[in-house]
Amino acid sequence: MTAEQTLEERVAALEAELADLKLLLQSQPVAEEWIQKITGIMSDDPQGFEAMVKYGREWRNADRPSDDDSDWII
Repeated sequence: MTAEQTLEERVAALEAELADLKLLLQSQPVAEEWIQKITGIMSDDPQGFEAMVKYGREWRNADRPSDDDSDWII
């Protein structure tokens, strides 16, 4: 946009761009929710599920201080 453009011209240009973006969004496929893709993937593998739970617990606890860490202030 140049300095010579009037406010009306600038608004018209923005409205045209917005219309183009709306058309682009309407043509895109609807994204599937990620949770729907993974729900139940471990249902037939109890050992795999337990390993996943154990790994998650270890990951969450990795940054926690140990009980004997006296420098930690809560």
